Amino acid sequence: MLKTQHKYQKKADLVINVVMGLMVAASLYPLLLVLSISFTDEQMISMHGYQLIPQVFSLNAYQFVLKEAVDILRALWRDAFCYRRW
Repeated sequence: MLKTQHKYQKKADLVINVVMGLMVAASLYPLLLVLSISFTDEQMISMHGYQLIPQVFSLNAYQFVLKEAVDILRALWRDAFCYRRW
């Protein structure tokens, strides 16, 4: 009786590990895609769509955010605290 439980336990552990691995991959893929898109040139996204590995590396998105940081933070402040939502 004990021997058969170990056989089924090993198979169950394998199935659980595979399912958990797939869930981790499904959770990480969108995050990696967003990170990759943030480093991709805008024209390349327009021409080729979203790709996990960028063909043309660009920091333009981060330059824009840093250049417009005051306006972005002001808009976030207004949206979060100044407008009443009923």
